[in-house]
Amino acid sequence: MVWARLSDDKALPFPGLAAVSAEARVGQFIWTSKLGYRLIAHKGLNADANVGVRFWHLGQKLNFNPSPLGRSLNASQNWADIVIGGRVQLPLGEKLSVDLLGDVGGWGATANLDYQFAAVLGYKLSSRWTLLAGYRYLFVDYLQENPLSTT
Repeated sequence: MVWARLSDDKALPFPGLAAVSAEARVGQFIWTSKLGYRLIAHKGLNADANVGVRFWHLGQKLNFNPSPLGRSLNASQNWADIVIGGRVQLPLGEKLSVDLLGDVGGWGATANLDYQFAAVLGYKLSSRWTLLAGYRYLFVDYLQENPLSTT
């Protein structure tokens, strides 16, 4: 899951606009759920194939204060992509492991292309807890026909 919201408001330096400040807000929510099947199960290597759905929500809002036309600009988009991928787990000892994973989706059905890959280092603290640190790259190429609506 990824959730992010960025916002800012600033005074406008242009007195002729009939607005003294502007507020912008951008939000993003991404949820991925997958089912997998273990293809290889060895002491030194595990490999899984998986399939799932990645849901995207992107929203933007721009407000002027006071609003010159009584309007604000709002846009949001929701879509879901089927993704297929895999994961490889490499134990580096009793407590240390590396996971390499990735998936791809889109294929022009909703997004043109949607993919991610990640490398994660895990340290087993106990039988129930593992500390993870890693790198993840997530990409989407999505085109929308009417990006802005006014309210």
